Amino acid sequence: MKDGRNEKITLIYNAAFVIGCEEGEHYIIRGGEVAYKGNTIIYVGRHYIGEVDEKIDAGQGLVIPGLINLHCHIAGSPLEKGFIEDTGNRFNYMSGLYEYLSVTKLEPEDQIDVLDFSLADIMTRGSTTVFEQGWCDEKSIEHMGESGLRTIVGPVASSSNFMTKDGRNVYYNMHEQQAYDRLQYVMDTRQKYDGAYDGRMTVALYLGQVDCCTPEYLDEVRRVMDNDREMIVTIHAAQSINEYEQIARTYGKTPAGYLYDHGIVGSRVHYGHYLMPQGHSMNAMRLMKPDEELKLIAGTNTNIIHCPWSFGRRGMILESLQHYLDLGINMGIGTDTFTQDIIWEMRYAAIFCKIAEGANPFTGTAAEVFNMATLGGARAIGRP
Repeated sequence: MKDGRNEKITLIYNAAFVIGCEEGEHYIIRGGEVAYKGNTIIYVGRHYIGEVDEKIDAGQGLVIPGLINLHCHIAGSPLEKGFIEDTGNRFNYMSGLYEYLSVTKLEPEDQIDVLDFSLADIMTRGSTTVFEQGWCDEKSIEHMGESGLRTIVGPVASSSNFMTKDGRNVYYNMHEQQAYDRLQYVMDTRQKYDGAYDGRMTVALYLGQVDCCTPEYLDEVRRVMDNDREMIVTIHAAQSINEYEQIARTYGKTPAGYLYDHGIVGSRVHYGHYLMPQGHSMNAMRLMKPDEELKLIAGTNTNIIHCPWSFGRRGMILESLQHYLDLGINMGIGTDTFTQDIIWEMRYAAIFCKIAEGANPFTGTAAEVFNMATLGGARAIGRP
């Protein structure tokens, strides 16, 4: 989609290095130049010879593609700083989801100041596209649109939310009708804002968590997806052992199997984290053959969005990123929590992979992680 505000040709010059891309592979150009018109890149190479309207001196810096951050909760993440580190619930496999995270939640009307701070913060830390997943009322959506970022806005529409009332047991607060009301809100919001702000805004559907969605509701979501095949849908899945057990005991399925049965799969579907499939060192369940669970995700072209720091700070890591990539799963990357720094997440994705692979430095390479934040992210949102 063209940027109606700016059709002038801009040249970025005097770069030490430029990272280009051709036929799905990145390459390095020493002393390269980049020219673009509106929001379309028209040249990547050593020396642009066409006419230009504006020049930007890169100051011997590194020019790279924009980094795509596909899992954010920017209206709340800064509130976790200094509070959620070094915590874990002894009754819930050391998860921080049920006891600690709920304390940081704000009412929608109180989120706007945090959102505004986050928008500035996340830009300075490298993200050029962000996928916000939260309440997303109209005021928040408009603030995101006015920020200048490319934004994917995912209002939540879920059958329930989880918490613990006694510090031990996970409790689900059911609100099924609200889910259907919110689903309609998402569709109305797509009509109003999808493609707005000179094409920088996309409206998606955020389903919350897999254990918070009933089969009947997921079936309705699938019907909506069939009528709107361009819509991006995201849901947290396999992010805790509690969740995995809940799905297994209630439906006799893995989270991936449960979502597959109800059609929440495909190239526009994102599974947030999918950290603890069977075979993970924390998960002793065996509901499918080895790797069958992950192959189900790969075979449906469903995306997994990896947020290594969010769980890695408690010692819980993907086992392993390289294995997921080798199975053919399209992997994106997200910040999820503070520091909202996508470079930080890329670094830890590489480090944790090498640890999970038994100190193998040839896994989770810089190139593979860079591809996740660029090409993998672009594939996950249907961006050419």
